[in-house]
Amino acid sequence: LEAILQAQPTVNIKSYQQTQITIAMPKSRYDNMGRPQVGSIIDIDLKII
Repeated sequence: LEAILQAQPTVNIKSYQQTQITIAMPKSRYDNMGRPQVGSIIDIDLKII
């Protein structure tokens, strides 16, 4: 998993405890998630597309 993520030049993960990932999504989907704010914890399924 780490090798896959580091192959993307914009993602650099050194430790899994403090991993920051920027996610862009449509506003309607953002509203469906309950408008998470900065620092909110959300559950994300990671899968290879």
